[in-house]
Amino acid sequence: MSTMMKAMRFVGDLDDDFYKDERQRDVWNEASAVGFQFAYWITLIAAAILPWVAGRTGAWISLGLVIGWFVCSMVVLRYAQAHDVDVYASMKGLQPRSLVAGSVYLIALIGVVAQLVAHP
Repeated sequence: MSTMMKAMRFVGDLDDDFYKDERQRDVWNEASAVGFQFAYWITLIAAAILPWVAGRTGAWISLGLVIGWFVCSMVVLRYAQAHDVDVYASMKGLQPRSLVAGSVYLIALIGVVAQLVAHP
């Protein structure tokens, strides 16, 4: 087992006795997915709003949020890949939620650029 996978098992507390019950494990995994998606959307929306309402300071915070959001997303994808799960294999084209997320992400990036590059 790689160092990354050992670290992820520790972070997720995956060796806890809690996971021995399959129903508990399934419900907890679904709840974790909902929590991850909720945090994903809140972070993305906050990152899109901050540069526009809080100026340069908001842009720097937004940049930090987007970087943190991206790193967490990559950890999730990497963990799935390490367990031979290709999250893109079952996708049937671009989903509406992906278009919405991409639009909100773009608004965040435009705000960051507008505040940090256009107004040095």
